[in-house]
Amino acid sequence: MNEMIFVVEDDDGISEVYECAFESAGYMMKGFQCVEDMLNTLDNKELPDLIILDIMLPKMDGLTALKLLKNDDRYNSIPIIMISAKSEEHIKVKALVNGCEDYIIKPFGVMELVARINNIIKRTKKTSVEKDKLRYKDMVIDDKKHIIKIKDNVLNLTPKSYDIVKYLVLKTGQVVHRDELFDKVWGEEYFPETRTLDIHINSIRQEIAKYSCDIYIKTVRGVGFILED
Repeated sequence: MNEMIFVVEDDDGISEVYECAFESAGYMMKGFQCVEDMLNTLDNKELPDLIILDIMLPKMDGLTALKLLKNDDRYNSIPIIMISAKSEEHIKVKALVNGCEDYIIKPFGVMELVARINNIIKRTKKTSVEKDKLRYKDMVIDDKKHIIKIKDNVLNLTPKSYDIVKYLVLKTGQVVHRDELFDKVWGEEYFPETRTLDIHINSIRQEIAKYSCDIYIKTVRGVGFILED
């Protein structure tokens, strides 16, 4: 295990605690006191396996950084954990809708954080990207050919349905909010009818069911959808 974790935390004492815990767990860590320094490192093609962002940071705050990273095709597949002393539900929801994998409220045990990191890294490896291909169970998404196969059967999907499946696979094991899907698939400036998404999901389910009983998009009532591990 040699995964690299980027930590953006302006408190040196907390960063040192993280570093000791992560090294004991077999991870490498690089710490940054502000988002801007981390972005410079990312721009130099040094990419981590996971990013930890505090919300309250000098200059650019964590939520702004989260949205920036998740809207950038170069970095949006990197899982992000948000750390904050803010327990207000609307802030947590905003972070989750904008794509963070987990939201941890201070104070917390550092071993709990390591356990959450282990789960995310494990889940990320399950949906490993091999060149232009993304895999989930018997499903293969070939981005180069823009097709999705199950056991060598090509699914008959519209471009939007393709994008929905791909995003859900990238978020395997996580509940994807309806608003998040609208934003990622249709764009934040376009607001389709809510029924539009349901029609796409139903169509995808029917197409997948022709070839697999193991792959199912579960509806989380009032929230969104999930492809379970």
